[in-house]
Amino acid sequence: MRIRITDAWLRTFRAPAKGRLEYTDVEQRNLELRVSAGRHGRGKYEWTVSTRTHAGARTRINLGAWPEVGIKEARKGARAKLAQIDAGRDPMAERRKAQAAREARAKEPTVGERLDEWLADKERDWGHRHYEEMKRIVAADLKPALGARPLIETTRRVDRGYCEETEEGARHGGGAIPLLQ
Repeated sequence: MRIRITDAWLRTFRAPAKGRLEYTDVEQRNLELRVSAGRHGRGKYEWTVSTRTHAGARTRINLGAWPEVGIKEARKGARAKLAQIDAGRDPMAERRKAQAAREARAKEPTVGERLDEWLADKERDWGHRHYEEMKRIVAADLKPALGARPLIETTRRVDRGYCEETEEGARHGGGAIPLLQ
């Protein structure tokens, strides 16, 4: 249904008891308010922009939920997204690509995981005392600072910078962490 969406209308409007309603704003092309039934009669109000990309694919871009995003912000967001699409971009494809990159990054080993493997590998080569000291250094200094960092994003610059900042690194001349060399 095409209507002029205003703040006053939004404050008085009630969500349907069940199902979903879609309202298209007459002031901003392709801006829609999707209202779904919700718990306790509150409902769910979402701003979206529906359009086609240059490739012809239909796309629906979520701009946020009302009341967090008001009508003015929704219109401004819709204009920005439509301008991106008019310029040849596909915001949803970019979002999917970014999500895939985040998922791939999460699968990469971390410095902490690699440190554990390194310690396990060196345990049989080192004396007990040296092994325990290295294990202590890794647990106390390296893992808290670098453990969660994806290994692929850890460069020699990060490695050397960290070693030079720590007391342990200063004692050893700011040398690199052996497993990162």
